[in-house]
Formats: sequence, C-alpha cells, structure tokens
Amino acid sequence: MKMYLVDFFASGHHPEYAAHLASYLKEAGHEPTVWSWGPSATLTPVTDRQLPLRFVQIRSDSISQGFLRSLYRIAEGLHTVYAEAETENVEIVHLLYLDNAELPLWWNLAVLHRELAVSTVATLFWPHFVDARGEWRPLRKLMHRITKCALKQTLKGDRLSAVFMHTPHLRDRVLASFRGWDLANRFVVVPDPVYESPVRDASSVEQSRRALGLPQDKVIFLFFGNLSRIKGADLLLDIVDKLPSAAYVTFAGPPSPDLGIDWEKEARSRAGSNNVRIDVGHIPNDMMPSYFEAANAVVLPYRSSFLGTSGVLNQALSARKPVIAANVGEVGRLVAENRLGIVVEPDDTLGLLSGIQRYMVTRETLDSSVRAQAAAYAAANHWRITASIVLETYERHIRARGKTLGGTDSAI
Repeated sequence: MKMYLVDFFASGHHPEYAAHLASYLKEAGHEPTVWSWGPSATLTPVTDRQLPLRFVQIRSDSISQGFLRSLYRIAEGLHTVYAEAETENVEIVHLLYLDNAELPLWWNLAVLHRELAVSTVATLFWPHFVDARGEWRPLRKLMHRITKCALKQTLKGDRLSAVFMHTPHLRDRVLASFRGWDLANRFVVVPDPVYESPVRDASSVEQSRRALGLPQDKVIFLFFGNLSRIKGADLLLDIVDKLPSAAYVTFAGPPSPDLGIDWEKEARSRAGSNNVRIDVGHIPNDMMPSYFEAANAVVLPYRSSFLGTSGVLNQALSARKPVIAANVGEVGRLVAENRLGIVVEPDDTLGLLSGIQRYMVTRETLDSSVRAQAAAYAAANHWRITASIVLETYERHIRARGKTLGGTDSAI
C-alpha cells in the first residue's frame, strides 16, 4: 500500500511524529512517503532513518507568513500532493497536522479534486474552532465558524474518511460542536505518542549538564520548545529573579514573533545571569535528549488559550521527568489524572512561582513517584500503539473502497 504522510510544518514534534509513523509503515511492508514544505535542518528524524521525503517547494521562504497567506500556501501544497498522488496511484493521503488546514483541505477535496480516487485521513491536534462562541474578536470568531463548517462538510461528503485525535475528551468537544450531525464514526482516538528514551543513571545527568555547560549544583527547570506567548515563556522569565538561589532555569527553542523582538532582547540580556540560561534557536535533534536529561523538572506554563496536548509533555515523560504544568487544554488534565507532576493555574506568575517552590520542597518524593507513573503512562501511550491503530484505520478504509492491500500484517 502506498501512502503520503503530509506535514508542511517542520517544527517541534512534527518531524518526529512523521518519522516514527513512516518507519512503522515501512516495517509493515508498505510504501510511505513523507511530504514537507521544503528542506529544513529540523527534518533530521526523517532523513536519519533514510525515509522517502519530498518537498512541495524548494525555495526557502516559510509557509508561516501571515494567516491568510499560510492558508493559501497550504491549499497550494495540498493541490501539488494530490496531483502527485493521482499520478502515482497512492491509496492514502494522511494530513498529519489538520490544525488550521480545514479550509484548504475542503477546497482541495470538494473543488479541485472532486473525482479523487485517493482516501484521505487527517490528524487534528488542537480544535481551535470549538471555542467560537467564546471568541470576542469578530474576524477570529468568523474564521472559527468557517473552519468548523469546512471540516463538517468535508466529513459529511465522505471526502475525509477519518480524523485521528489524541484524547476522548478532545474528540467529544469536537463532536459536541457538530450538533445535529452524527459523525462519531469518523473520529478515531489514538494515543499522543511517547517515544523511547534510554533509562539513565545519575552519572548521565552529570554528563548532560557538562556537555551543555549547565551547573551541577542547581535544581534545573527546563522550558523547551517555541519561545512563544501562548506557551508562557514570558511568564516563566518574569519570575526567574524571584526563584530560590538553588533554582536554575534553562530556556531552549526557537523564538516566536508573538512575543516581539523586545522580549527576545530582554531574554538574551539575562542569558549570562547566575540563574538562567537561554538558548534561542533550533535545537538539533541529537542534542534534545541532553536538555531533558540535564533537567530536574520540565515547566509547561501555557496560557489558558492553549487547548491541545503537548509534545514537550511527552518528551518529559519519555525522560521520566516530572512537570510543572498549567491547568490548560489537555495538559493539566493529563498531568493531574496520571500524577505526573504539579498543576498550577494558568496566566498566573505567582501560582507558577508557588508550583516551582513546591517542587523544590517535595522533589525527592515527587521524582520517585513520577518515574513510576511516567513509565506506566509511556507504556500505555507508546508510539507503536498509535501507529498500529493508524495502519488498521488505513486498511479498513481501503477495504471499504474495494481496493487490494499490499504489505504484511502489522504488529505492535
């Protein structure tokens, strides 16, 4: 079976997600090809595994240059992918990141490729449109409604065979927003995958800190990923000077324009102080484990507008590290229900400071309990479980279309 795995955003956990799924499909005897926007150093999880990789655009300009421009480019990119899929007799196109691509996908499937013989599935991480009624900005509220309508019509018209989501709670919120439409059979819940990380001892923590130039005698808190407003990087930086002297904060990730150049300048100006280290920019894939290994705990100070799951949370659990997380989206609920760390109120620097202080008082007990809880959570949400459900869904929809499958039986 030939399939295209499409994700035009090569930041954060996206390349890792695509690479693990493509590897599983290839092991099962199928022919996956990963599609991205253009060449990027962040795609090393795909290239290191020597997986087939194709690009929509060779030019270096970004797909993320304003919301409307981004929508146009996603539509343009999907048109290219579907044209190639028809030529190469591809059976499945899997859009790995449906978020904010609902309208471009509808345009391609309902207008540009109406007679398409390819089955389409998609993964939805963060259903922004479910909060349309609570959105006070008129244009954003209108866009939420258009997005929801586009997804609903694509599902209703049998153009989109399945939507994967990462928690039953998120799925139920989407279904509730589709009042009067029975679309439950189109949604498939899969674990938000946790990837393997080698179990290490205290000496490896020391080695990671030495390799990164971090202090050996501090309690290190890690903020990893996009240094953005919605993820609360500014909230954490605001309390750095109020932390106990034994605490040390490491920021690592690319800057986001939503915080502005002034915040980045301020962050860089603090980078040499005694209690903070700020590594602004892309973190190479082979260095990522060292940051998590060097940390005592990972901080997720996301704002209340954050609705989805978190790849950084899963990376922390893979490294068996406790988290201090804002009670937002699926993040706070997952941390609280699975006893994976400390949950604090969002948008509240005093609450975040209190959570970090609480960790410092209880960290020996908390570290021990979270190691066991994180191991259990990782086993229940292993990436191979996700990949096996995805492949079973592919096969079910191909059978429904009366096509002949190639490849071997899949196994976890």
